Parts: sequence; structure tokens; C-alpha cells
Amino acid sequence: HFEMIFSDPEIFRVVRNTLIISIMKIVILFPLPVVLAVMITELRQKKFSKLVQGLVFLPHFFSWVVIVGIFNSIFGLYGPVNNFAEALGGEAIYYMGEPGWFRWLVVILSGWKEIGYSSIVYIAAIMSIDPALYEAAKIDGANGWETFWKITLPVVKPIILLNSIYTVVSLAT
Repeated sequence: HFEMIFSDPEIFRVVRNTLIISIMKIVILFPLPVVLAVMITELRQKKFSKLVQGLVFLPHFFSWVVIVGIFNSIFGLYGPVNNFAEALGGEAIYYMGEPGWFRWLVVILSGWKEIGYSSIVYIAAIMSIDPALYEAAKIDGANGWETFWKITLPVVKPIILLNSIYTVVSLAT
């Protein structure tokens, strides 16, 4: 089997694509759940926060066929994105058939499907922070960025490290 695999002239292109997509996922997708979790926990209206959390969590439960179908409906040749581009004088692009878009589609679709699910752990960690810490920081004159860097991030750092290890291991399997 190894002789057959390594005698295939396409194997190096396949391995290269796999490595590039894995690196793109780590660099682009890994920080997004942390950002989303911070944004959701910063929403002041709890009902709206729960609604946003539910909407970004929902794609995790869709199958890949449904995810690709939704994407194809929106970005297909006759979808609203291409209709809008043509209305502005541009040309329609068949994203699903363009080889240059393949890697980006894999990263974007997997990000859209899993970002909400990945953010749940970070939301739980942020919600476990004692509100008195934030109140003390506010009294001391700390702004939003300072409270993020001095309170939120140190609490979430161990979870980020654990998830980074999990992400690298899951990409290798």
C-alpha cells in the first residue's frame, strides 16, 4: 500500500494541501472562538447574548452536506452574492468550482460550522470570573482592553493552551 501511495504523482500535492489547510486553520480559526466568547460575554442584554450564542452554536449541529448546500445557495452562480456582484458590474464566480478557492472554502466552512461550539468552553471560563475583579478594575480606571489583558486573558490562558494542543493533535489525525 505504501508503494502504491508514494508512487502516485499526486501524493505530494495532496500532502502539501493538507499541511497548508492545517496551518491556515490554526492561524486563522484558532483565535476566533476566544474573540467570539469575549464578544458574547461583553453583550449587556442577556437575552440578546443568549440569542447570538444560540445562532453561532447552531451550525455545529448541521451535517456537512447541509453546510455546503447553504454555502452553495448563497455563493453559487445564481446566489445573492453573485447577483450583487453582477449588479455592481462584476462577474459571477463559481466559488465551488475554482481551484484557487478550495483551501479558503475548507477553512471558511469549517470555521463557520465549528466556531460557536469551540467558543462554549471560553464562554464558560469567562463567566466563572468573579465580577468583583471587573468592578475593582473599573473603579481603578481600567478600560475594556486593560481588563481583557489583565483579568480575562490570564484566566482563559490555560484553556487556550489546552485547546491549542487539542487542535494540533486533531489536525494530525
